[in-house]
Amino acid sequence: MRYSVEVISTKLGADLEVHTIKMNSGFSCKFLNIGASILEIQVPDKAGQLENVVLAYPNLGTYYANPEYVGCTVGPTSGRIWQSALADGLSQNKGLHHIHGGFKGLSTTAFEGVFTENEAENCMSLTFKADLPDGLDGYPGNRQFAVVYKVYENYRLTVEYHAVADKATWVNMTNHSYFNLSGAALRAIEGHELTIDAKAFLETDAESIPTGKLIDVEGTAFDFRTPKPIGSQIDETHPQLIIGRGYDHPFLLQSSNEGPQVVLRDPESGRTLSVRTNQPAAVIYTNNYGIPPYGTRTGVCIECQKPPIGWERCFEVDSRLGVQEDYFKVIEFWFGVE
Repeated sequence: MRYSVEVISTKLGADLEVHTIKMNSGFSCKFLNIGASILEIQVPDKAGQLENVVLAYPNLGTYYANPEYVGCTVGPTSGRIWQSALADGLSQNKGLHHIHGGFKGLSTTAFEGVFTENEAENCMSLTFKADLPDGLDGYPGNRQFAVVYKVYENYRLTVEYHAVADKATWVNMTNHSYFNLSGAALRAIEGHELTIDAKAFLETDAESIPTGKLIDVEGTAFDFRTPKPIGSQIDETHPQLIIGRGYDHPFLLQSSNEGPQVVLRDPESGRTLSVRTNQPAAVIYTNNYGIPPYGTRTGVCIECQKPPIGWERCFEVDSRLGVQEDYFKVIEFWFGVE
């Protein structure tokens, strides 16, 4: 097991710190301090070829702004907040609305990274910490955030989210990696098979904001309870697919069993990704607008989180965090091959 960090000074902002963890099994991950972002996840295909299975900007300087939220930690809240109607002065960084924590959210914050060899859990840990002051982007409270990445020999990556505040506020953190199991974005993700343990998803309006209405997946293109290719129904004329030019919706996850709640599989490479979380929803986004230099549908986000705050503040209560209350959420990513 090996750990290294490369520090790159630029004129654009804080030093860039690229943290690399390599396990004896060959599993390796790279992380960036800006946004506590995931840069690389190297996993083998069925022939043993190691390749990166997440999208990344070719130029690290792009992470200072990260317009497409590639690989980053999203927060203090995730998703769009209707008309920024959460607190007086909440920033409007998406038209009249608030998205992914505002202009100065966690996605572009310079975190402090600390590495530890976690003998108790037999893994390598990298903890990123950052503080955001009271009133920034309109959020109340001085807030302390931590993102803990744990890398295991058996191709498991666990992400833990911690937060605490000195005033009542709102927190709803997630990761915004774009997964492509073909490796090095060799193929688009329409051929990836997706399984989601969800009986319902949230309706969104023309600006991808939840209306508060739950829609049963039964008989729709949103039914992934059994595996099917992402592209098999993505271009159907379902109104919700037309609105988002593909999938960009919160699925309400079942939590009654111990198995994965989301499974992604690339039949050609044989790579698989299984996801489990203590969050109630996963926003599935199929990169419907593209990320330079990648085209559309070249990655799929699995954003485990609370439902975004939608029309008339629906689901607002889910993101509340009390004074000195501990926020703790977990996402587990298990990579495999078959």
